[in-house]
Amino acid sequence: MRRLSMSIAAVLVLSLAAPASAQTEVGTAVTIGAWRAEECRYRNLTGGPAFNYTDIMYTIRCAARHWPVDVAQITRVVDCESGFGEHAVNPNGHYGLFQNDMSMWNALRRSPLVDRWDLHPSVFNARSSVVLNVRYIHFNGYGRWSCA
Repeated sequence: MRRLSMSIAAVLVLSLAAPASAQTEVGTAVTIGAWRAEECRYRNLTGGPAFNYTDIMYTIRCAARHWPVDVAQITRVVDCESGFGEHAVNPNGHYGLFQNDMSMWNALRRSPLVDRWDLHPSVFNARSSVVLNVRYIHFNGYGRWSCA
């Protein structure tokens, strides 16, 4: 009985020490407590020259593991706002996947993540847009998006 209790305790400790967010897309463990930029790197999953639906969804799922958000809801926002078009432009001055206005985008870009995650400064960069907006939504909610 004591051996069984020790095994259960070991499993509990391991499961608490290694949250799901410490797994990469392919299931390999990363350093606990750290999140490396490589985890959500553009993988060119389809061999195309630009991000497409598969690449964007990969990045959304990857970022959502670090900043827990509802992937289905993020997907609805991106679909509603831009139709998954990273170069989407609204005549009212909103750009990219999440249709950020430039003041919002500039505020997002001031995040320390830009350097740590090697993010591109363009509002039209899908990976940067996903990572920065998922982080924003995690901490602030969906209030900026009527599509949510």
